Amino acid sequence: MEAGKLRTKAVVQARTLSRDAEGNMAETWHDIMTVWLEPLDRTTREFYRLSTVNSEIEQAYRGRYNAVINSKMRLKIGLRHFSIIGDPEDEGGRHFSLLYSCKAVNS
Repeated sequence: MEAGKLRTKAVVQARTLSRDAEGNMAETWHDIMTVWLEPLDRTTREFYRLSTVNSEIEQAYRGRYNAVINSKMRLKIGLRHFSIIGDPEDEGGRHFSLLYSCKAVNS
């Protein structure tokens, strides 16, 4: 992984459920950390391999390994939000980089 390719700044957010004033469950998202990602072009073999496993993928990213990030979180990139489809894949199993399969969501 080349550091220069990690040019997309993303905020990792986790979901919290709480009760509002009326007693209803309310979903809120709070920031956990900021990471830098490499957007994968749809023509790369990594994107193709990920999309054959799950056809919902709209965007794929590569980033440095982080054991905290999982599929219950989402990525905020600019003004857009992306849900993480499945747990990020440890590329090569060496705890060096992760592949994120993402789908855009309405926030």
